[in-house]
Amino acid sequence: MTRTVTASASRVQAIGLLVLGLTLFPTSILGQEPPAEGGAEVKVEGTAEESGKSSEPSKATAWYFGRVFPVSGPPIERAVILEEAGRIVAVGVEGEVNVPYGAREMDRRADTVWPGFVLAAGNLFSGQERLANGGNNSRGDTSIGDRLDIDAQGLQALARAGFTTFASSFSGGGIAGKGALLRPVVQAKGLVPLSDCLFKADAFLSMGFEAGTSSKESWKKNLEKARKYLTDLAAWKKAGDKSGAKKTEDKPKEPEKKPEGEKPAEPEKPADGKTETKPAEKKDEPKKDEPKAEEVKEPSKDAKIMPLVDVFERRLPGILGIADAAAFLHAESLFKSEESFRPALLELAPSRNDGRDLWRVAATIHKLGLPVIMVPDFTRISLTQSVRLTCRELVDQGIAVALIPEPGDLGALARFRFQLQEMRRFGFPADEILRAVTTTPAEILGIADRVGSLAVGRDANFLIFRGDPWSPTSGLMEVVVDGRSVLSLKEPLP
Repeated sequence: MTRTVTASASRVQAIGLLVLGLTLFPTSILGQEPPAEGGAEVKVEGTAEESGKSSEPSKATAWYFGRVFPVSGPPIERAVILEEAGRIVAVGVEGEVNVPYGAREMDRRADTVWPGFVLAAGNLFSGQERLANGGNNSRGDTSIGDRLDIDAQGLQALARAGFTTFASSFSGGGIAGKGALLRPVVQAKGLVPLSDCLFKADAFLSMGFEAGTSSKESWKKNLEKARKYLTDLAAWKKAGDKSGAKKTEDKPKEPEKKPEGEKPAEPEKPADGKTETKPAEKKDEPKKDEPKAEEVKEPSKDAKIMPLVDVFERRLPGILGIADAAAFLHAESLFKSEESFRPALLELAPSRNDGRDLWRVAATIHKLGLPVIMVPDFTRISLTQSVRLTCRELVDQGIAVALIPEPGDLGALARFRFQLQEMRRFGFPADEILRAVTTTPAEILGIADRVGSLAVGRDANFLIFRGDPWSPTSGLMEVVVDGRSVLSLKEPLP
């Protein structure tokens, strides 16, 4: 009887310990609840030992999305973007990306993601006044950051249009000055310090060509100056290399050392025993001084022209504003005379009433290898109901095209994404449109290793849409720059 009581007591004690253990046991082991709606932050459960990492919690953030368009590859369903310190460290399918211990989790599984747009040219902010008139002046030593007034309203308007990196450039003919690249920041109103939103200073060279002025002659002189500097620099370097080689050759030879104890060799006697007499040695005649070659000096640098030299050498991107096909044909000889001069063409407001017409010279632009920056252009063809998409005709010719809103117009920013949807409705492929606002402008500006796509090593700049971004019923919900939200909306922005 005693044994029975003891066994029953043991069972009761075991059941009590089990209940207590279940009460104290981590709920994550029993099954984690799904993250809250709207992207609530959730810490990754588990321990450092389970993750195989160090005991320090990760500072990374894992963003979960329903669909991601990386542009650098095909769309990813059920995707994860892992970001740390503003950079993308991993992107892939959920379950295949290793989320480190302690990382934050942001649930956006109902949303779709695009890379942040890149604006290749713009003059939205004050201080971008016309510095060169008719191309007669060269102002390559002028930086737009020295005179730029940036207001929070303009930055927010750019963010709402989807731009996470945007160019701020001069206008005017000739060499107008060096432009800067900016990024939106969170600030409600007032002026924003340049340091708060500057991405890259002196990022490209703003230029312009105006037909019907002295611009062509001025450009010829500027191109000749830049080419002469490079020619003189090459001659100076070549002379320096030859001088160094000659000095090495002219070093006196050291006399050969004879082994110790070795006797000098006796002169050989002739067979008949007679002593051979040597002819008297001639005294060295003084050498006549040879005329010295003129010393090649290092060419002096003209601060106003050096940025153009950098464009020649592909160290600095160049953007050349041009009005229409007629102006391009007027400037065509400049490109043919100087093969190193290959800036992007920025199509400005047309000088005539028949709209933008670079499609007329598309074959020549493609042959010269010039990319084009332009607005989404819908031109009605006379006497028909058809619409001409100039950018579509350029892309079909093999020309790299970057799309921008109408420069200097806040209203154009608000209409920009709608215009992209209209382009798709008129038959422009969706992937080509997305490339024209992401990777192509990034390549033109020489920053494709940082922005323009969602890949490892790129900046964590992306746009979060509720639903399909191409659908008129969807809208922009959030804009993320360097992993931080700079625009978050309660209702989707159409």
